Amino acid sequence: MIGTKIYKDKLNNYTEVAQWCNANNATIVEHEDYYEVVPVVEKSEDERKRRETELMYRLEVIKSGYAGAELMGTDKETLQREYKATVEELLKLQKEVAE
Repeated sequence: MIGTKIYKDKLNNYTEVAQWCNANNATIVEHEDYYEVVPVVEKSEDERKRRETELMYRLEVIKSGYAGAELMGTDKETLQREYKATVEELLKLQKEVAE
Protein backbone atom coordinates (compact mmCIF):
# COMPACT_ATOMS: atom_id res chain seq x y z
CA MET A 1 0.00 0.00 0.00
CA ILE A 2 3.02 2.30 0.21
CA GLY A 3 2.66 4.80 -2.61
CA THR A 4 -1.14 4.53 -2.71
CA LYS A 5 -2.75 7.82 -3.65
CA ILE A 6 -6.14 8.84 -2.34
CA TYR A 7 -7.54 11.69 -4.37
CA LYS A 8 -9.34 14.36 -2.38
CA ASP A 9 -12.50 14.05 -4.47
CA LYS A 10 -12.68 10.27 -3.79
CA LEU A 11 -12.11 9.61 -0.09
CA ASN A 12 -14.18 6.41 0.11
CA ASN A 13 -11.24 4.20 1.22
CA TYR A 14 -9.45 6.72 3.45
CA THR A 15 -10.44 4.98 6.70
CA GLU A 16 -9.28 1.59 5.46
CA VAL A 17 -5.96 3.06 4.32
CA ALA A 18 -5.49 4.91 7.63
CA GLN A 19 -6.05 1.69 9.56
CA TRP A 20 -3.51 -0.10 7.37
CA CYS A 21 -1.03 2.70 8.00
CA ASN A 22 -1.46 2.40 11.78
CA ALA A 23 -0.81 -1.33 11.62
CA ASN A 24 2.17 -1.10 9.24
CA ASN A 25 4.31 1.83 10.42
CA ALA A 26 3.17 4.12 7.62
CA THR A 27 1.50 7.50 7.45
CA ILE A 28 -0.58 9.59 5.06
CA VAL A 29 0.99 12.73 3.62
CA GLU A 30 -1.14 15.49 2.13
CA HIS A 31 -0.37 16.82 -1.33
CA GLU A 32 -2.26 19.44 -3.32
CA ASP A 33 -4.81 17.12 -4.98
CA TYR A 34 -4.34 13.84 -3.13
CA TYR A 35 -3.05 12.04 -0.04
CA GLU A 36 -0.23 9.51 -0.32
CA VAL A 37 0.77 6.57 1.86
CA VAL A 38 4.45 6.74 2.86
CA PRO A 39 6.56 4.80 5.34
CA VAL A 40 7.29 6.42 8.68
CA VAL A 41 10.95 7.37 8.68
CA GLU A 42 12.51 7.39 12.10
CA LYS A 43 15.83 9.05 12.72
CA SER A 44 18.56 6.76 13.84
CA GLU A 45 20.09 7.37 17.24
CA ASP A 46 23.45 8.29 15.67
CA GLU A 47 21.80 10.78 13.31
CA ARG A 48 19.88 12.36 16.19
CA LYS A 49 23.02 12.68 18.32
CA ARG A 50 24.94 14.19 15.40
CA ARG A 51 22.21 16.75 14.81
CA GLU A 52 22.01 17.58 18.51
CA THR A 53 25.78 18.15 18.58
CA GLU A 54 25.54 20.41 15.52
CA LEU A 55 22.78 22.47 17.16
CA MET A 56 24.72 22.82 20.42
CA TYR A 57 27.79 23.96 18.46
CA ARG A 58 25.65 26.44 16.51
CA LEU A 59 24.35 27.89 19.78
CA GLU A 60 27.91 28.44 20.99
CA VAL A 61 28.86 30.15 17.73
CA ILE A 62 25.81 32.41 17.94
CA LYS A 63 26.61 33.29 21.56
CA SER A 64 30.16 34.23 20.55
CA GLY A 65 28.86 36.32 17.69
CA TYR A 66 26.41 38.02 20.02
CA ALA A 67 29.18 38.89 22.46
CA GLY A 68 31.21 40.35 19.60
CA ALA A 69 28.25 42.34 18.33
CA GLU A 70 27.65 43.62 21.86
CA LEU A 71 31.25 44.80 22.14
CA MET A 72 31.21 46.39 18.69
CA GLY A 73 27.82 48.01 19.18
CA THR A 74 26.41 46.38 16.04
CA ASP A 75 23.00 44.89 15.28
CA LYS A 76 22.15 41.74 17.23
CA GLU A 77 18.61 41.13 15.92
CA THR A 78 19.60 38.48 13.37
CA LEU A 79 21.65 36.63 15.98
CA GLN A 80 18.70 36.69 18.38
CA ARG A 81 16.40 35.20 15.71
CA GLU A 82 18.94 32.51 14.82
CA TYR A 83 19.46 31.64 18.48
CA LYS A 84 15.72 31.33 19.09
CA ALA A 85 15.22 29.18 15.97
CA THR A 86 18.12 26.91 16.96
CA VAL A 87 16.80 26.47 20.51
CA GLU A 88 13.35 25.62 19.13
CA GLU A 89 14.83 23.02 16.79
CA LEU A 90 16.90 21.52 19.61
CA LEU A 91 13.85 21.32 21.89
CA LYS A 92 11.83 19.67 19.12
CA LEU A 93 14.57 17.09 18.62
CA GLN A 94 14.72 16.38 22.35
CA LYS A 95 10.94 16.12 22.54
CA GLU A 96 10.93 13.49 19.76
CA VAL A 97 13.32 11.38 21.84
CA ALA A 98 11.13 11.69 24.94
CA GLU A 99 8.08 10.40 23.06
